[in-house]
Amino acid sequence: SDDFLTWVLLPVNSFFITLDYYKIVERENMKDKIGFNIGFALIAFPIGLGLLREFDFQNVVFKNQALGFLYLTTFIFSLFLTFKKKKNETEK
Repeated sequence: SDDFLTWVLLPVNSFFITLDYYKIVERENMKDKIGFNIGFALIAFPIGLGLLREFDFQNVVFKNQALGFLYLTTFIFSLFLTFKKKKNETEK
């Protein structure tokens, strides 16, 4: 009984404790890397609404091609800037 505890259960338990530690450290590092910019999110919302209003779902085309393309590019760009990764002080 003591041999089983010493040779099997303790190494398995320490492995899972170590694994949990690395998951916690990875999660804390991810908090610093992914950003959310509320300013660009507030810009993206009305542009997305305009994009939906400009799109004709029955014919699957934009009502005005140039305006639809402009809405689409600015919406994608503002989404990109909304979820852009933050740079650390050492990476700058």
